[in-house]
Amino acid sequence: MTPQADDPVTIHQAARVEAPAVVPGPDESVAKSAFKVGIAEYALTAQSEYRSLRSSGFGSCIGVVVHDESAAVTGLLHFMLPSVEKISNSGPNPAKFGDSGIEAMIDSIKKVGGAVSTMEAKLAGGAKMMDFEKNGQSIGKQNLIAARTALEARAIPITSTDTGGAIGRSITVDTGTGSVSIQRSDGSELVI
Repeated sequence: MTPQADDPVTIHQAARVEAPAVVPGPDESVAKSAFKVGIAEYALTAQSEYRSLRSSGFGSCIGVVVHDESAAVTGLLHFMLPSVEKISNSGPNPAKFGDSGIEAMIDSIKKVGGAVSTMEAKLAGGAKMMDFEKNGQSIGKQNLIAARTALEARAIPITSTDTGGAIGRSITVDTGTGSVSIQRSDGSELVI
């Protein structure tokens, strides 16, 4: 069955579909039920359609997890660059940028019953992968500032972070609790 534009919003992939699509429910296995979010994409799951959201390749990119426990909605954004304002072409993919990606994901969460007043955020990534000291702040640092600025402007508290350094990261988000498991390229793991 092909999703229709008027179907309820359950998963939105900013870079893959023009309209939100209805997706099948979870598999019994957490690993099989993970929904994979690519670079310059965001996804959200409401009423626990998927037990986890996963994304990898966080170097200077930032993973923004927004969880609204009272509405049972969790979103994951994987953005690459800090601000859409610095781009000259019209109509860029909003999920590629921190400012527009966070705004788009929060708007989608609100469409499925989430409320800004009950949202909490977690951040991962923003590593310094190349030396840009001569030309200003690293992209990772600029991305982190953009994420913090966008969330603070909406009064969404950032409850945990694993950012900076010079290591890559992959993350798995438990959509029921909003907890984020981080696998680092140095072999260490962390749950925030």
